[in-house]
Amino acid sequence: MRSYDKWWLPKDMENMGFLFEYCDKYCQELYDVKIDKIKLLTAFMKSRFRRQMELGHPRLLSQSAKDSLMQWIDVDYNGNLSEFMKDESEEEKYEYEYNQFYWVGWIYAYLHYRTGLSSKTIVSRLPIEKMLSHYYLGHEMSKEAYYMRAEQML
Repeated sequence: MRSYDKWWLPKDMENMGFLFEYCDKYCQELYDVKIDKIKLLTAFMKSRFRRQMELGHPRLLSQSAKDSLMQWIDVDYNGNLSEFMKDESEEEKYEYEYNQFYWVGWIYAYLHYRTGLSSKTIVSRLPIEKMLSHYYLGHEMSKEAYYMRAEQML
């Protein structure tokens, strides 16, 4: 069963891609904090806000990724990102490719649409760290081919 009409799928995929790729930059710009990107994105995927997007709320699907992130943070966390702040003493463990996070957000939206599973369920079964490792092969595949591969893991 589909959560929203196919017409919204490209918009959701694009917005999730931008949100995943630039959430750290958005948080720096909007709230002047450096965040643990994976921790914040995992919380977003499990949030009521994302669930409303999945159910086809037109305003949430049509606004920019930056506006969605800001609205989620302001409503659910009152603008306080302290639980997602990056430990400054800890060096960056991994270096990510340009668009690696974009692809993960983009394909998560597609997996949700194809399976009908919630983002909360998908991220529990395919955590962001695992999806980041899938990027190297997955972004070279069509979204349909990646879906057939990922379907077994869901």
